[in-house]
Amino acid sequence: MRTSTKYLIGIFFVITIPTVLALGWAWYSQDPTVRPLGITKEALDQHSGEAKGIQIVTRITWNPDRQSAPKALARAIQKGFAAKGVETTIEMVAKPGGPASVTYDIGASHIGPVAHSEAAQGIRAAVEAYRMNVPFNSDPDN
Repeated sequence: MRTSTKYLIGIFFVITIPTVLALGWAWYSQDPTVRPLGITKEALDQHSGEAKGIQIVTRITWNPDRQSAPKALARAIQKGFAAKGVETTIEMVAKPGGPASVTYDIGASHIGPVAHSEAAQGIRAAVEAYRMNVPFNSDPDN
């Protein structure tokens, strides 16, 4: 009975010591990638500098008199941004009598309007503009 208790305590320490060490190092280094079972997209974005308070808003304008809502285009744009590792918010705007177009808003920058058939070309430009933005509250000394 006494031997099994020693084994149980040994197994407990073998399992918990790496976790305690990883948590200690994550706290000391402020690196979320070493935090056991606690990696979140927000923590990784904040650590890598990707989260800047800037987001990409894709506005798809379409003419309800001439076409139905371009849901397939919205899905394709969403997939295009996901392939580049960036998220976008899509807004569908019905504009009777107006031209069908796509506009990308990245913070204060605007790309477009471009025709639906050329929407894929705007994705690359929007991602590049997103990655070029500098945080508004950045410290130039860092």
